[in-house]
Amino acid sequence: MAQYEVYSDIHSEYNKDTNTKDLQKVTNLDAIKNSLRNILRTRKLERRMIPTFGASLEQVLFEPIDETTAKMIGSILYDELLMWEPRIKLINIEVIARPDDLQYKINIEYEIKSVLSKQSSDKISFILGGI
Repeated sequence: MAQYEVYSDIHSEYNKDTNTKDLQKVTNLDAIKNSLRNILRTRKLERRMIPTFGASLEQVLFEPIDETTAKMIGSILYDELLMWEPRIKLINIEVIARPDDLQYKINIEYEIKSVLSKQSSDKISFILGGI
């Protein structure tokens, strides 16, 4: 069965396609993952035409690394992803405080609202903070 291109975006590293010399694009699940990364990496007021876009995780930069701040981060992520990425349904956001490493381990599990392929759910994980 053929894979249909439902969602597309440019590659986040602006790589060029070797055949067309145009920017590479990502499609479907990769396009959604790219969108999530953009939301997480963008601070509010950073985008001139959409000043409310982004997660603004820097606001917790000087907060203690504990469960209270982890819950605050989870709440920020939930609100911003719900607002800016309508193609997904959030299943779980797990924020694990690691005070000894000066970081948080974040796991976001989500489901794609439209069926793009056999895989309709995915997960993105990243580290916030650290030295």
